[in-house]
Amino acid sequence: MSAALAESNFGARLRAVARRQPDQVTIAALALVGIVISIYLTVEHYAKIPLFCSTTGIINCASVLNSQYSIVPGTKIPITFPGLLWFLGSGGLAVWGLIGAWREQREPSWLRQTQQVWGGLGLLTVLYLVSVEIDQVHRLCEWCTVVHLAVLATFLISLYFRDLGGKRAYYARVRGSPVRK
Repeated sequence: MSAALAESNFGARLRAVARRQPDQVTIAALALVGIVISIYLTVEHYAKIPLFCSTTGIINCASVLNSQYSIVPGTKIPITFPGLLWFLGSGGLAVWGLIGAWREQREPSWLRQTQQVWGGLGLLTVLYLVSVEIDQVHRLCEWCTVVHLAVLATFLISLYFRDLGGKRAYYARVRGSPVRK
């Protein structure tokens, strides 16, 4: 088999997996965004480098990231580190689903429910953090807002695709045909 043919088969197979698992692809992409931002903010915390963001008015990352609420209570660990771990977990679950689809294996029955619970825990944390930004710090951080929106999107995607069990219902809806069980 020629290299060009193998590459085109790989590309076609990759597109097929992405079409079968659009939710997992999107959650993996959101996790990647969250990981990059979490690493940036964690490095900024320890290296004390200047932030690349707004620092005046209500949008003031420095105020938020230097507040007492930017540290895990009782530690010196920045809140961005548990965020990084959350996104690694979220991305790991999505990659698990994508690897199974690549191998043409049946999706584990626990995967979507785990993603919902994981997304729900993330969303509860985000709601707390946003309330702290608004009520205690009186400022918002644009980096944090992007991360919060990524968590919200992850949760909503996990809810939307929760009972599509293997994608038959999704494809039936797209094609306009009835779902067979």
